[in-house]
Amino acid sequence: MQRQRGDRAGEAAVLRDIGLVYARLGQNQRAESYCDLALSIYRELGNREAEKSTLATLTSLDNRRRGKSKVKLEGQIEMASSPPLSPPR
Repeated sequence: MQRQRGDRAGEAAVLRDIGLVYARLGQNQRAESYCDLALSIYRELGNREAEKSTLATLTSLDNRRRGKSKVKLEGQIEMASSPPLSPPR
């Protein structure tokens, strides 16, 4: 419907949402396909916020495929956010 009206932003949002539904169902390849389509449209439109959000979704799907758990990722994010260790004196 969005496509028929020429609403590219709406079309991308619908595609991303379909991808999110497939992700929740555990159908990650289908989810990635829909999110990739949405990402292309967001880039075409120059919608950086939606592009960033869709890239985060795709990263999460990729990490699932590689077997990284959320706990491992949260630990990596926490380590990256910590201040660097001081060198020994």
